[in-house]
Amino acid sequence: VQNKQDITNNSPVPILIEIGHSDNLDLVVDKDSRTPLAEQFRALRTNLQFVLSDVNDKVVMVTSSMSGEGKSFVSTNLAAVLALSGKKVVLMEMDLRKPKISENLGISNHAGFSTYAIGKTSLNDIIRPSGIQDGFFVIPSGPIPPNPAELLLLDQTSQLFSELRKRFDYIIIDTAPIGMVADAQLQAKWADATLYL
Repeated sequence: VQNKQDITNNSPVPILIEIGHSDNLDLVVDKDSRTPLAEQFRALRTNLQFVLSDVNDKVVMVTSSMSGEGKSFVSTNLAAVLALSGKKVVLMEMDLRKPKISENLGISNHAGFSTYAIGKTSLNDIIRPSGIQDGFFVIPSGPIPPNPAELLLLDQTSQLFSELRKRFDYIIIDTAPIGMVADAQLQAKWADATLYL
């Protein structure tokens, strides 16, 4: 794939946005930002309305083919730009093998999804304010488990998504690369849309 036309001419997959490369892995979206990159995330927010057309569509999974293609960067900025529009958003750090979001945002990762899934932590204790934007929350991955795929198969994980759908307008899942490990495929059943970078 060299350009947009290679995708549009050879597949039925819609392209929601082209996002420019950034060497800065921090947040690029805030209420005052007017950079071209910030505007691209605002356009992504608008274009998502066409994909999430039902009122119950609120879970977006972000994946790609390999590590280092911008999943955590896009997930974090997408969550921020959705929160800027007045929505209540939770960003789930679900790359259980190489979590990056909690470290990038300065959020403790001692408890999170992995401790919730095995019954050591309550849901309320793992939902943390992002410290970036009102209405933007984060669920850290928790300590790296020896069996990430098995945790995703537990009943607690399905219960978690059911409860989050009641509490939030949008749920953004930052996941592992698809195809390399089974994690993203297992999480896809909870997603209403998948963004492939």
